Formats: sequence, structure tokens, C-alpha cells
Amino acid sequence: MQCRVPSVGVAWLLLAMSSAAVVASASPGAAPVPPMPGAYQVAASIGPDDRAAATIAVRDRALQERTTLRLVAIERVDRQVVAGLNFRLRLRVELGGQPRMAEAVVYRNLQGQHQLMSWQWLLSRRAP
Repeated sequence: MQCRVPSVGVAWLLLAMSSAAVVASASPGAAPVPPMPGAYQVAASIGPDDRAAATIAVRDRALQERTTLRLVAIERVDRQVVAGLNFRLRLRVELGGQPRMAEAVVYRNLQGQHQLMSWQWLLSRRAP
């Protein structure tokens, strides 16, 4: 059995073709690159599932802090498909009548049950 090593010319041709593919995919007007599997995707609009996740996040955080939180607005939603769905939410809330911004992650399992996974106060804890 013989093993042939490609000539330098073939190697350069392959390198040129792969470089052209990379440049073409970064060119304006090129077809959009599909999202990475498992990565968060920005939600084009805020729907009922997003509002449900935000409501649960605010309710559960209020219970954890033993205080009153009120959801004012959902500023941004990113979704991640896993064995279920993760919602990463940027929320405007009121804590004791004071505006605050937070980022929460809510997991919804395949049975439709929600769980607050994380909550982080943003910036100086005040909404703009």
C-alpha cells in the first residue's frame, strides 16, 4: 500500500479555498451564519413564555429576599435550548419603590415547570 503526500501546490490550493470561504462568510450581503447549537439566541420579540419566566423570576427572588419586588418591564430576553429551555432575562423591577435592573436565568424543563437558576443585580442596582 502506498501513501502519497499531496504536493505543495495542492496544499496551497486547499489553503486558498478555505481562506476564501472564511472571507466570503464575513462579507456584507453574505448569507447569515446559523446560530451555534446550544448558544443563547436573542429573542426577536417578547412572548407569553418570556413573560411567564420573568414573573416567576421576580416572584421567586422576592421570596428569597423576603421582600416585595414588582416587575416593571422586560428589557431583553435571550433563549437557550437545552433539555428544556433557559431564559436569560434583563428585567426592570421595583424594590421598595426604587427602580432596579437585574439579570435572571430561569430554566423551564420539558414538563413546563420553571425554576429560578440565578439572579444578579446590575450596575449600581438602579434602573436608568
